[in-house]
Amino acid sequence: MANDLEQQIKIEQQTSGISDVNHFAYPTFARAAMTRRDNLRSSIAELEKRLDRARQEALEAFEQLKLSESAGDLEAQRQVKPGSRRKPPKHLGSHASNR
Repeated sequence: MANDLEQQIKIEQQTSGISDVNHFAYPTFARAAMTRRDNLRSSIAELEKRLDRARQEALEAFEQLKLSESAGDLEAQRQVKPGSRRKPPKHLGSHASNR
């Protein structure tokens, strides 16, 4: 849209024969289109900054999630359920003393 406005400004300047913005007869449409174009470019720049910040925050949140999941997996591996541990067979102890 900003590029379209730029083209319209150039056409208006060519049509009027006046390209000096400070000239008293500079086309009103071209002046308004310049203001609109500048506002659009400013908005685009601000939105790009916000998008970059949002992407950075999302990347940091994803890294935190990966770390959290890794820590959770490690904790789950450390906590073995009481009934799931294998007890050494009783016959090994008596068998070893018979030798």
